[in-house]
Amino acid sequence: MLPYSLLPEAAGKFAQLFPATHAMNDFNGLAMGGAADFSPWGSISLLVIGGLLALGLSIYLFSWDSKNTSRRGNPYLALLEQAAKYGDVRIKRKDGQVFVIRVEPETESPWMWKVFTSL
Repeated sequence: MLPYSLLPEAAGKFAQLFPATHAMNDFNGLAMGGAADFSPWGSISLLVIGGLLALGLSIYLFSWDSKNTSRRGNPYLALLEQAAKYGDVRIKRKDGQVFVIRVEPETESPWMWKVFTSL
């Protein structure tokens, strides 16, 4: 890290947007007893306010997401999972027609066979 006092003026103003700048300023001014580049108590208040804002926003977002009752994923993927587990799935329509979803055994791909035999 570069000390705040060594930064050019424009970079110093930009650096004050980052919480790490304020944390290091607090550390130098309060914990180490050194000279702080700007008010350490102002830095602490900014860090606390930022943390509380982040906490409030996270609580809001997670409570909003828990109220979401819509299904996630495609329901047809559940059919594929059932077919893999039980071997096949039979679906009967109201008109009596029956459809079967079955897992086929894995076979060698002719394309891959050509690629590996030509090496």
